[in-house]
Amino acid sequence: MMWWNPIKQVLFILTACGVAANFAISAAAQDDNPINSNYGQAKEERSHNSVNGTSVFAEMFRDSGRRVHFAKRISSRINKHDTIVWFHNKFGSPSREVEQELEQWLDQDRKHVLIYVGRDFDAELMYWRNALQVAPANQKPDIQRQINYVEGRWEGRRYGGEDRSNWFSVISQHDMQRVNSFAGSWSYLINPNRAEIYRTAEWAIPNQYAYKYSSIALLVDGATGDPLITELELNSFTGGRIIVCQNGSSLLNLPLINSENRKIASLIIDECPKSSVLFLESGIGDPEIADSDQNTLGVWSWATKKPLCYMVPHFVLLGIVFCFVYFPIFGRGKKIKPEANTDFANHLQATAQLLQHSKNQRLAQQKIEYAQSVLEKKHQSH
Repeated sequence: MMWWNPIKQVLFILTACGVAANFAISAAAQDDNPINSNYGQAKEERSHNSVNGTSVFAEMFRDSGRRVHFAKRISSRINKHDTIVWFHNKFGSPSREVEQELEQWLDQDRKHVLIYVGRDFDAELMYWRNALQVAPANQKPDIQRQINYVEGRWEGRRYGGEDRSNWFSVISQHDMQRVNSFAGSWSYLINPNRAEIYRTAEWAIPNQYAYKYSSIALLVDGATGDPLITELELNSFTGGRIIVCQNGSSLLNLPLINSENRKIASLIIDECPKSSVLFLESGIGDPEIADSDQNTLGVWSWATKKPLCYMVPHFVLLGIVFCFVYFPIFGRGKKIKPEANTDFANHLQATAQLLQHSKNQRLAQQKIEYAQSVLEKKHQSH
């Protein structure tokens, strides 16, 4: 039987082993980290309980009477909303193209507000450091190893050095440092002893764009003067505002457990019009700029979600190998009855075709007469 062909058996077994290994690797990747740290998203189900998620902030918008929507790309759809919340999942400033698209949206209406939150913060690191302080002695080594792992991953992803954009400038970076005193127009509303906000870089608001933006320091580190939350207002008559947050240490899911941090989130929400809010969830990097917000993958979008994105390619590969093994292009081999190569009729047919191609009737007649004479002599001899 075809199934027992040794070569086909080997191909099938190797492919099956590859799929099994993929399952094991995917499961290990999913379970390697005991804490869900998916960053800057609220719509995805697995982001609801992420320490770096935004579902709590989105729920606070809903509780305030605003309608909350989600998008993965910048398209004409953003024109339907008066507020955009963007937790930038990129260790660095936005691209100039994205800044221009959002500035055009801001310039359409003075009600428009963009809340931009920088990426340079990891709530998982905050979680493990807090856990280390209250953990029993026998658990501290394991927690410290987890802290070292998260710190190394975080430092490896940071862009390092100076980074400039139209909205802010990063002069230098450093480790997470808790802010112990506040300045700025919101400082009298926040208790620095109870709030848990961290600085991760030395920030500044660019002065060279003063002709374009008017800046207001809403919350500043009282010790260093670094802006934590700044409002930039377009100087044009129709321009909206940008609320630039250095990082998400007061707005992500885990930090919003702190009641004082929730005050900061509420103050930001109060700056937004009571209408529709769009959470821009672009994934890693800058969001795509598209003419439409329709999913270009259509019905195949399910294959891009975890863990199916790991499994589907291997099932496709298994299907291709199966087709090559069991459905070769020329079909299955079959026995064909060989033609006899001693049939004189084949000789006559070939001679007739040659004479036809020569187009010489006289020569053909001579050949026929010659063949007839040979046959007559053969009969006479018998």
